[in-house]
Amino acid sequence: MNMPEGKPVSITAQDSTTAIINQMVPVGTIVTFAFAATNLPPGWLLCDGSNFNNNTYPDLYQLLGNSNVLPDLRGYFLRGLDPTGNIDPDGKSRSLLSVQADALKQHQHTYNRTAWFWNECEGGGGYLTPKVQGTDVDNFMTGQATSETGDAETRPKNVAVNYLIFAGIPRMRTTT
Repeated sequence: MNMPEGKPVSITAQDSTTAIINQMVPVGTIVTFAFAATNLPPGWLLCDGSNFNNNTYPDLYQLLGNSNVLPDLRGYFLRGLDPTGNIDPDGKSRSLLSVQADALKQHQHTYNRTAWFWNECEGGGGYLTPKVQGTDVDNFMTGQATSETGDAETRPKNVAVNYLIFAGIPRMRTTT
């Protein structure tokens, strides 16, 4: 809180408390909350994509680009922004609060299957000798698919929590 030098200032206890809290926890801070979102602490809003009152929380409204829509983080993992693209290959083109679609890193599987078949052979003296190659079916390819397995998504082990965003201490309208 900036104070003008040499001038008397009148500050209410609420103004002082609000200034201290806003210095300790900047507006826009996102935290995990391991409880139901029914009785949230003052100034904390659930990141569920709902609208909020921009007159009550003007700092958050400004921080979100003059939008009164909360980020919707339900079902998402948070990932630190990588503007260099060294870790996140999409990092150079991403912005804060942008959603990245799910993906599975490029890979391949090898499936080898030996196909045995009996070819017509000519023989004598107790051993078999293949006939001239090409006279019967002696080379063929088979296509085999692996069995479908797995779940509906690729994910690490996880624990469900609520994400909250600090909107600032609500501005109370005072009447004189």
